[in-house]
Amino acid sequence: MNDNCNKLINTMIEKGADPKIFDMPAMRERIESGMIKDMSVNSDGTIDFNGYHMKRNKEDKGITLERISEKQGEVHYINNDPIGDNGHAVYSITAEKISINEYGIEEKIEIKEDKGESKDKWENVKFDEIEAPKKRKCFRKDGMIFEYDIDKKTYSEIYDYGYWSIEGDPAFETFSIIYGNAKSVKDVISNFEKNAQKYTEKYPNLKEYYANKKIEILDAIDKKQERLDSENSALRTNNEKLQKMLSKSLKFAEKVRNNVIGKVFFGKSANELLGDKDNKIAMLEEGEGEGEKEI
Repeated sequence: MNDNCNKLINTMIEKGADPKIFDMPAMRERIESGMIKDMSVNSDGTIDFNGYHMKRNKEDKGITLERISEKQGEVHYINNDPIGDNGHAVYSITAEKISINEYGIEEKIEIKEDKGESKDKWENVKFDEIEAPKKRKCFRKDGMIFEYDIDKKTYSEIYDYGYWSIEGDPAFETFSIIYGNAKSVKDVISNFEKNAQKYTEKYPNLKEYYANKKIEILDAIDKKQERLDSENSALRTNNEKLQKMLSKSLKFAEKVRNNVIGKVFFGKSANELLGDKDNKIAMLEEGEGEGEKEI
């Protein structure tokens, strides 16, 4: 870490910031990468930065970051509006909540959007108090990362490869990894091992976290393989049933084609099913068959 980062962290600690906060990858990595510009210390030792307010989670010893971004627009009425109003301001907000576990790894990110005619509506409001539905949710669970995006109407699930940010390493596209793809399994394990080594060397307290996470990922891979095996078994069973039905159909079609009466009524269909283009049968259907039906 460069001298400027050390000076910034030491200054915050001198102002009352809890030193443990800067041992969390989700905070330290942001500082070292220059993602944090404006930082202030709260009375409880937490810090605020870039519009995020930090609070402690008593239940899991982690922290939560919340931020509300406001945007102002205008609504204009048509010229012959009887009210005679030229328009009014409309405010919209994007609320973001990031949950960070006790190890300093991001576990979940949630996004809400809301609109109103007064920004006072959201003054000092907390994320959970905003009644608008969640527009986006991304979270880790059982060795996987799940993402829902209501606006984009997308759903993604990938193996968790151990990066500190739940939104992935900007060095490559996290969500381009297709869940269940054989190559992605190899890539995820490789990247997980690299991240585990990198971050445990830098943050020794993460050894337990990565040991447990590796078990979760391997279990997720096993479960996926079990599902694939089950699906393949079901497909094989269905294929066998279809093959038996097809075999019976072909035998029946051959009987129809070889039967004089069958030729008259179903000869063409039988030949199409059997793939046999017999000119004599075709002639019978077009000419002789009509004569036989008259007898």
